[in-house]
Amino acid sequence: MSHHIVHVLSHGARLLLERQQLVCINSEGIKKQIPIEDLRAVVIAARGISFSGEALAAILDADAVVLHSNARYKPCGLSVPLPRVVSHAAFLGQTNSRESFNSKLWRKILLRKIANQAACLRLLGAPSVYLENAVRGHQLHEGNCAKHYWRKFFAKVGWDGLRRREREPEASPNNLLNYGYAVLSALCHRSLVVHGLQPAIGLHHRSRYKAIPLVHDFIEPFRAFVDWIMALHLRSNRHDMDAWIKTVGQNLRDHRIIHGGSSIKLMDAIDKAASSLAQAYAKRNPAELWLPSLVSPL
Repeated sequence: MSHHIVHVLSHGARLLLERQQLVCINSEGIKKQIPIEDLRAVVIAARGISFSGEALAAILDADAVVLHSNARYKPCGLSVPLPRVVSHAAFLGQTNSRESFNSKLWRKILLRKIANQAACLRLLGAPSVYLENAVRGHQLHEGNCAKHYWRKFFAKVGWDGLRRREREPEASPNNLLNYGYAVLSALCHRSLVVHGLQPAIGLHHRSRYKAIPLVHDFIEPFRAFVDWIMALHLRSNRHDMDAWIKTVGQNLRDHRIIHGGSSIKLMDAIDKAASSLAQAYAKRNPAELWLPSLVSPL
């Protein structure tokens, strides 16, 4: 079975279900379709999109997610399938885990996040002794590492002096990163739910009203993949959001991750990592957690 992220880019398009196919009909009557079972996510990146109730239910029943965007193309909501308990041992392990166990998992996630950031800078030709020493010596001061990383990263992509903020003028690459992270977050959310984990129970980020702390924790090692993809995108497309939307979908589907003696798609790596986190909880063993490495360019 193949898995796809479908980006709906045509204003006024309609999404319907016909014979287990998700059908998209644009305003000019042009029809495209894909088997429901092949879906991993549907990203709404246009205005005036309508769903049939049957189509939305079929998408969720197939364990896919829908990421909704507002009129400015900023992601504003997520439709996900109901949580299900795939492994009672994993579910009980997560809900009954001690803070010390969660701290071990979080430290492993944070180490991989910083290692992937260091790898991203190496690929950009701006290696960071600071980040590499932090990983080598396990001196994981997240705030200091982030400041160092973003200063070098933005300088390398032509925005020297820019800081990482969620709200920036439309021309800023921060808006491209926000969109890429939102799509990545939707896929992480989906995988955690499908593997029976509760997104409302975090490892490091605190639970609060309307929060999904486990998603915020789990996504961290994957962010550098979006950073690297954006750096390549800016070399030819600058800040064209429509082109970026297509780039995100293509690379989340096609980018390959080393796993064991072979390579797997980035989307499948998210599933592998979520499954390994469930196993870590089930077996009460942090060593079960597997996280991807950014080791080579696209």
